[in-house]
Amino acid sequence: MEIKNVIKRELSLTIIETIIVLIIIIFIALELGKYFLRNNLTKTVKVDNLIVELNPIIDTKLSSITDYEGLNLKGNNVTITNNNDTTKYQLLICGNKDNDNTIRVGLNNYLIRNLNNFPYDNNCYTLDTSKIKSHSTTIYQIKLWLNKSSNTTKKVKYTFQVKKLD
Repeated sequence: MEIKNVIKRELSLTIIETIIVLIIIIFIALELGKYFLRNNLTKTVKVDNLIVELNPIIDTKLSSITDYEGLNLKGNNVTITNNNDTTKYQLLICGNKDNDNTIRVGLNNYLIRNLNNFPYDNNCYTLDTSKIKSHSTTIYQIKLWLNKSSNTTKKVKYTFQVKKLD
């Protein structure tokens, strides 16, 4: 009888140790997953003297909502830092042309208009052409949605780019 109790106790301890090890492994895997996901969401690129931090790809399903609701969406941030002389640049969103004229753009929560109202060239819309002073930073928040009258959803894939101008 005593041997059975010892075996049961040892077996119970082994099971508890195994469960603890599994919990630790799962916790480490979740932390690693969060780390890699966070690093994949934001990309830092250098465009001559500009340092650009952005979420390079928008690959999502857009919903039909009002402009007011669109401004409350979570946006994509693009941060441009200039460590040199004043530089002129373009902020681009690249992908297929919006043939239906249904995609709306919110830029920094003050400019709202259809994506097709922005200049389109070489498969990219030019959202902004601007100058950035030396040793300064500019931040854009860009939101996309479908205008309310479209009454549909649309799967889109766009990429953000910053192009230095001469």
